[in-house]
Amino acid sequence: MSLVSNGLVPSGVDDTPEYPETLTQADPVPAAELAVFDTIALSELTELSFPIWSDWWDVYVLRQGGTLSFIDRHSGDILSQESVPFLTRALDLFTLLHTGQGASPWGAIAGLISLSVPFFTVTGFIIWLRRRHPKPRGMVSLANADVVILVGSETGTTWGFAVHLAQQLRDAGKAVHLSGMNKTCHMREDATLLLLAATYGDGTPPSGAAQFLERLPGYQGGQHFAVLGFGDKAFPAYCAFAINCQNALTASGRTSLLPMGDINRRSAQAFTAWGHKLAVPLGLNSLVLDYTPPRPKTRQLELAEREDFTGYDGTASAILRFRAPKKRRLPGFNAGDLLGIVPPQDPVARLYSLASSKREGMVELCVASVKGGICSNYLLGLEPGQQIDAYVEHNPDFRPARRAPTIMIGAGTGIAPLQA
Repeated sequence: MSLVSNGLVPSGVDDTPEYPETLTQADPVPAAELAVFDTIALSELTELSFPIWSDWWDVYVLRQGGTLSFIDRHSGDILSQESVPFLTRALDLFTLLHTGQGASPWGAIAGLISLSVPFFTVTGFIIWLRRRHPKPRGMVSLANADVVILVGSETGTTWGFAVHLAQQLRDAGKAVHLSGMNKTCHMREDATLLLLAATYGDGTPPSGAAQFLERLPGYQGGQHFAVLGFGDKAFPAYCAFAINCQNALTASGRTSLLPMGDINRRSAQAFTAWGHKLAVPLGLNSLVLDYTPPRPKTRQLELAEREDFTGYDGTASAILRFRAPKKRRLPGFNAGDLLGIVPPQDPVARLYSLASSKREGMVELCVASVKGGICSNYLLGLEPGQQIDAYVEHNPDFRPARRAPTIMIGAGTGIAPLQA
C-alpha cells in the first residue's frame, strides 16, 4: 500500500473497464425494485457501486470476487461482464491484510509462532552453554601473551586438553592467552602460537574452527607455532584439518617449533608425550601434561539379541542389538550418528556407527574382532541381558540426502550407516 501511495507501483485505478451505457432515457428504477438484486446472496457480494442519480446513462457495477457485472438501472438486465484487473485484486489482498479483515487464520499462525518463542529461547540458551568457551583463571590479554593457545573443537572435548595446557604453562611462568580458532588474532611478534585442532568426521573442520584458514591471512605476530591435531584413526582422513592448518601456517612464513603432533581418540599418553617435546623449544625444564578426559555422560543399554558370523578373513564378528532397560527410553539418534561405548577396562569411549533407525526400537551395531582391541572384544563377549554404558554422538554431516538422488557404496567397511 505504501508503494502504491508513493507511486512506485501502479494501483490499477487507471486500468478501469469500459462501462456500457443504459439504453433507456427515463427516470431510474430504485434498486429495491430490481429483481436482479434478490438473486445475489450478500456473502457473494464483494462491492456494489450505485449509478449517479442525475446521469440517466450510468449503470450499477456489481462485483462478485473477480467478476464485474454492469446492470441496467431501469430493467435490471446484465449489460456485460468483465474480469477484475490483476492489480486491483492484488491491492485488495494487501488492503485485507492491512485492515485485519478476515485475519483470524493469520492470527492463528502468529499464535503458533509465538508459542515457539519460549522453546527456541531455552534451546538456544542450552546450545550457547555447550559452545561457550571455558575461561580458566590467570589468562592475560592477547597483546600481553607469551603463548597464545587457539582451540578448534566440535563437541568441546579438545577444550579440556587446552585448559589443562594453559594452566600448566601459566604455572611454569608463561603469560598465556586462550581463545577459539575462529577469532582473528593480532599477537606479539615474539609470541608462540599453539594450535589444538580437532578434525570433525572425515576431514571436516569443526564448527569452532571453520573460519580459521580463511582468516589466517589477517593474523599478525606469532612467528613460532606448534600444532596438535585431535582425531580418530578409524577415519581415513585422520587429523586432516590439523594437517591443513600446519601447512597453512608454514606457508604464511611462520616457523614450526616441532613436527605436528597428533592425539588419537583423546589419548592421555600421547598428550603427555607431546608436552615433553614442547618443553624444550619453549625454554622450560619440563612440561608435565597429565590430563585425562572426563568420562562422558552415559546411559545403560541392554543387549537384546546377537547374531554371530565369521568374516571373510575368518574374523569373529556379530550384529548386536541393544534396547533401553525397562521404564527407560532409547536416546534420540538419526541414521549416520555414532554410539560412544565406554568399556569397563578403559574410560576412553570408542565410537561405532549406528546400523539402525530409532523407529526400530533398537540400537544396532556391526562389530568385528580386532587383535588387541579392548572395546570390540568386550562387546563380542557380551551375552543377552548384559548392559553397556553408552551415549549418542550426533553426526549431522553424515546424513542421507532428502531429495537428491543418492548412490551409496559399501566397499567392505562402513556398512553400518548404509544399513541405518
